[in-house]
Amino acid sequence: MAAALAARTPIQLVKKVWERIAPLSLAETSWDNSSLLKLSAKGISVFSPHTSLDATPKGINSWLVEPFQGSSEVVDRTENPPPGFEGAGMGRVVKLSSQMTLADIVPIVKKHLGIAKPATEKPIKSIAVCAGSGGSVLRGVDADLLLTGEMSHVLATIGKGQAVLLANHTNTERGFLRAVLRDWLEKELAKEEAGWKVAVSEKDHDPLRAV
Repeated sequence: MAAALAARTPIQLVKKVWERIAPLSLAETSWDNSSLLKLSAKGISVFSPHTSLDATPKGINSWLVEPFQGSSEVVDRTENPPPGFEGAGMGRVVKLSSQMTLADIVPIVKKHLGIAKPATEKPIKSIAVCAGSGGSVLRGVDADLLLTGEMSHVLATIGKGQAVLLANHTNTERGFLRAVLRDWLEKELAKEEAGWKVAVSEKDHDPLRAV
């Protein structure tokens, strides 16, 4: 009985976010809704332990610090956890037993997470762009590749067969200042008064760096 139930209950780690849907409904036009409808039609339940696995002892956050030697503590400990779940909570801080450099840590994290290289041979005939956070602007746009700084629900976009390039929010904006806006402003200001000089910071950069 237990084996039969397990076979009919897929475990989905990605939680479904319902955005202002009232009453609750599913549509076959959505790639993820279509999957849920097919499962529902066959009487198959879907269990999504997303946040529970984040917080449980020996859960996802414990696994994330697993490659590193040292002692770890829970960041946001669950109050009054049920018996057997002592030490539950969100986030972990690990105090390393010996100091490491960022260069040491990066390959360990990549290996542990199993980060895959993108399928760069995918044929691209059209590109849609939006500076900054372009997820809502580009939603529904018919293009092979979406280029923006950041976006939510990337999985849904990939599920439609589109490729996504995320350059970080300010990286899609900062280069414009030096490449276009500086000269543009100087020319416009010169129409009013000569001698204007527009300076662009040489030290300003996105706080996130690619590794």
